[in-house]
Parts: sequence; C-alpha cells; structure tokens
Amino acid sequence: MIEKYRRKALKSISFGIMVLDAKPFECATWVEGPWEPDEEMEKAIKAEPDFRPAPGQKLPGRNEACICGSGKKFKKCCLRRFGEEKK
Repeated sequence: MIEKYRRKALKSISFGIMVLDAKPFECATWVEGPWEPDEEMEKAIKAEPDFRPAPGQKLPGRNEACICGSGKKFKKCCLRRFGEEKK
C-alpha cells in the first residue's frame, strides 16, 4: 500500500513472503482505486528508515533508469530517498 501511495498508482499488487515457511507466499493483495492524500500514509512514509544500498552496490546516475523498476529516471523517482549522496 505504501508503494502504491508513494507512486500515486491506480493499481497495485503485493505478495507477502514468509522466508522460513514451506509455502511460496503467505498472502497476496490487489488494490485498485484513485490516489488521494492520506495523512496516515504520509506518517508511515516519514517513519520508514532510510534505505541504503548494500555495501559495494552503486547507485545509478541521475539520468539513468531508476533501480526500483518504475521506468522513470532515477532523479525523478527514488533519488530523494537516497539524498544527493552516492555511495
């Protein structure tokens, strides 16, 4: 739900994967509907810890495709999640 909200998407599908369980996934969710502002989602997004790439992983250049797979340029998508710094 957070990614659907963050990207202002109309449709979203998500899977809950339980690593220690024998089942391939625990749950699946399909959410469809218009985007509208939500104070609780804004709080959840602000409470998320900063994402940092794995040691040795490089971030793409500002004009390269975003690592999240959205198809947008990195600067228009997830750059602000990493700040201007690159590791």
